[in-house]
Amino acid sequence: MAYTWTRPQSSYWRYAATSADGSVMIAAAYFTTVFVSTNGGAGWTDTGIATGPVACSADGSKMYIASPGAAIYVSSNYGAAWTARASSQSWSGITSSSDGVRLAACVWGGYIWTSADSGLSWTIRGGPGSAGSGTWYSIASSSNGAKLIVGGSDLYVWTSTDYGVNWTQPTWDFLHPPNHYFQLLPILLIQTLTDKGNEI
Repeated sequence: MAYTWTRPQSSYWRYAATSADGSVMIAAAYFTTVFVSTNGGAGWTDTGIATGPVACSADGSKMYIASPGAAIYVSSNYGAAWTARASSQSWSGITSSSDGVRLAACVWGGYIWTSADSGLSWTIRGGPGSAGSGTWYSIASSSNGAKLIVGGSDLYVWTSTDYGVNWTQPTWDFLHPPNHYFQLLPILLIQTLTDKGNEI
């Protein structure tokens, strides 16, 4: 089957997320701003928010932008309006449960933050295990948000099964040597979260 690809404009693109049916999309252009589409990519709207990791709920109504050096921006109306939440951090990743209620975000050179109310309030976790703050690259979650996986340049991969309260370091053979640079963590490991969640 052949697919036709379209893009909102010529740019370098770094982050993207979509609703379960693909009708709602959010994409972040490198070093510019974040764009939203509510018609499957046929048309795009510039949010005016500085680019950063993005996430959205399965129905696309709830969207999140973790803008590095700024706040985490939250929308509950398909990107029509945005509210700044959390404090200014060097955000490097954000993930959402399918209902958009449970969130987790990681900070480059900082800690992991979690929210249980669609980003209204946030809890700073003390760092996975005893690792404390880290150079976190990316984070991903299971559909209910309970299981999380985070990776960094020097701190390997860490997982949580209780919404980020406690963290452990798995020993998966295919990850050796363990200290890779996990910039593509959600793409590479989300299958493990959904299909092998009993292993973490």
